[in-house]
Amino acid sequence: MRLLLHLAFSSLLALLLMLLTGCSGGNSAKGPHVEFTTIFSGSTVSVYTGNLFSWSPDGTTLAFGAGSSDVYTVSAAANSTPTAIANIHTMSGASGAYDPMFLSDGSLAYFTGWLNFGNPSVDYNMHIMKLAAGYGSSSILHSFNGSSVGLSTNQVNSPEQISISSNGSRAVGIWSTGIYTMDFNTSTYTKIADHTPGASLAIAPNGQSVAYSASGTLVIHPFGGGSDTTVGSGYVPSWNSDSSILGYVSGNNYVLYTVATQTSVSYALPTSVTWQQPVLSPNATKIAARTYDSGIGTGILLGTLSAE
Repeated sequence: MRLLLHLAFSSLLALLLMLLTGCSGGNSAKGPHVEFTTIFSGSTVSVYTGNLFSWSPDGTTLAFGAGSSDVYTVSAAANSTPTAIANIHTMSGASGAYDPMFLSDGSLAYFTGWLNFGNPSVDYNMHIMKLAAGYGSSSILHSFNGSSVGLSTNQVNSPEQISISSNGSRAVGIWSTGIYTMDFNTSTYTKIADHTPGASLAIAPNGQSVAYSASGTLVIHPFGGGSDTTVGSGYVPSWNSDSSILGYVSGNNYVLYTVATQTSVSYALPTSVTWQQPVLSPNATKIAARTYDSGIGTGILLGTLSAE
């Protein structure tokens, strides 16, 4: 009788432990997954779909575009309020401020078309602008012409997507004429792929590689030429700060791909929230993603990559 009571008590204890831990047979019921919290949503700020977010070098702040001319920053923490960078349009005298990206020194780079600066003559080149750390002044980082990327004219609005290396010397962009790498130091512009609707890309922060997805296949292209590495099925690539890990979406998973070993770990994305265009944090432990609700509006989610 005592033995039977002991066995019954042991079975009950094991069942309670399984319910409390969510485990069965010592394995996590969830496995690697993404846990989202809301940074903000439903505000008057509409998060622009035309570009990805950019993480500050220390991983505490996000920059994003809101329409064609407004650039905002927001703390990468739950329940934060976005702040507009004051007078960015006036500071640059620009036709727009697109695809804001943090550089390694904490400054922000962005694309614009024509410039005026209040002078009678207009600079009709295309430009990469630099907004100094602290966002006090704006200056021209690079100028180039539409013919450099196969265009017949200088484009006043942004390319479909542009990504700049952490020191600002190299970039890759999706134009109507194709995907081009851009080395501003040598004024070398190279077409690496044809234009494909829905393509996405990201240059490694060290400027040595470009990840791009065309027709659903994700590849890593060595900047300056060489053999491509096919990663697999995926889109919306982004890198960690030392360019060793590539993050991307594949199916309903967020994947971390280690370049040196060509190995990957998949994290299940939740179906309970609407997430779009997730971008990997500098230390590869979090992602930021756009969210949208027809009754609330747009916002930004903060996702933590959990191993179990």
